[in-house]
Amino acid sequence: NSLLQTDKTSFPITQFITKASNLISLLVSNASDTKAVRASEMSFPYQLLSVNLLIDCSSYIPESNKMFNVLLVTAFAYALHFLRISYEISVVADQKFRFILKTFEEPHSIKALQRVLDCVLIQRYRTNYPDTFHHAVESMDNSLDTTRKQRAIFLFSDGLDENLVLINAWNKQVLNDPLISYGI
Repeated sequence: NSLLQTDKTSFPITQFITKASNLISLLVSNASDTKAVRASEMSFPYQLLSVNLLIDCSSYIPESNKMFNVLLVTAFAYALHFLRISYEISVVADQKFRFILKTFEEPHSIKALQRVLDCVLIQRYRTNYPDTFHHAVESMDNSLDTTRKQRAIFLFSDGLDENLVLINAWNKQVLNDPLISYGI
């Protein structure tokens, strides 16, 4: 897409990458800890996993929290890249604002992470978590790679949603696929 292309070579996101380097190392080392693998005689089949990273840009979230979420998304994206796990990044908010910034097919890049930083400060209405998860399950899957049957969806937000009290209904209607894991 031509809207996502740029000739720039210097990006503000590099400051986040530098600050996330310890977290990246921690995520990768814990995910690939050979001692734990040997102890349990089990290894996680990363080649079967794809991940959706959703970052919330609701106007209700303070900018400092949004910047921390950008740091976390950056660390997760690098860790997933190093572990060779296919991932997609999307910016989300209200029902009319959900955009994919990096597709599963697009290679890992600083430019894709810069798009996250560029979009996270857009002021939108509050995110409805169950509806956002439902949308991710239905519309943001890795359908081009049928070997990746396991999926994880992470929503980077402030963790506040008045719909959290409806968790039992979520479990029945949205969070019911055993092949998909969720994290907020």
